[in-house]
Amino acid sequence: MSSVNVLPPAADTALPAVEIESLAAAKPALFELGQVVHTAEIGHWAEQYLPNELLVDDLWLNILVMAHVTGCWDELPAEDRALNLRSLEKGEEGRIFSAFTLLDEPIYVITERDRSCTTVLLASDY
Repeated sequence: MSSVNVLPPAADTALPAVEIESLAAAKPALFELGQVVHTAEIGHWAEQYLPNELLVDDLWLNILVMAHVTGCWDELPAEDRALNLRSLEKGEEGRIFSAFTLLDEPIYVITERDRSCTTVLLASDY
């Protein structure tokens, strides 16, 4: 797995710094991410299918992780959203799971129960 830094990107990113700051400030983080990593397979997929603008500073990854940590769980069934919400309660901490679809590819983002690590992966890696 590859370790990545999540926001802020370098100054030469495809999006202006103001937009990146707005993305980070749009909603508060609901939980700690720990170390953010991704599988080699999703890295290869991104390089093959995503536009170069999203590859700069791992912008694609930052967007997915920011959606995950701010509770953008719209693609999850209601029972999985409820589990995530319960996992945010003190004493009830559990793993937090997000599912997204990019270019018809299912992608998962999972934060471990102890909040030590968040992994971004293709659903087929799971």
